[in-house]
Amino acid sequence: MEPHAPVIKTWDCLDAYHPGLELTSEAPTKSAKQALRKAEEKLKFYLKNERNRQYYWDEIEELIEKSHDLAVSYHQEMGKINARTLGKRLRGLGFQNIWFGILQGMTVCSGKTKEDLEKNISLVVPNSMQDYVYKYHLKQTKK
Repeated sequence: MEPHAPVIKTWDCLDAYHPGLELTSEAPTKSAKQALRKAEEKLKFYLKNERNRQYYWDEIEELIEKSHDLAVSYHQEMGKINARTLGKRLRGLGFQNIWFGILQGMTVCSGKTKEDLEKNISLVVPNSMQDYVYKYHLKQTKK
């Protein structure tokens, strides 16, 4: 008789992508939530500044390859970091009071409202990457 693959919960994100593991849709356990929270905190520390991102790059890659949730956190944090620079450049071009979708350091779509942006994301961005898009509201400049 062949042994069964170990069963893990889909929320046990740190081990979810290892081969031979069977995924279930059961509710997350407290320890799985804690493990994910700890991994997200570690990831945020690694992404905190450019120096950390370079120094911990191998650890960052390892974390984001293990879990979709951690990959989403990575892209959201990097989107937030890139939004500062992109926001200044877009304001310099005269844009204001508009929503932008940022993915891997690039503006991939926009919309006048958040709903317009979300619609454009669903039309333009591949399904597998839609969760990664950071939604940024470039507010109107105060005079």
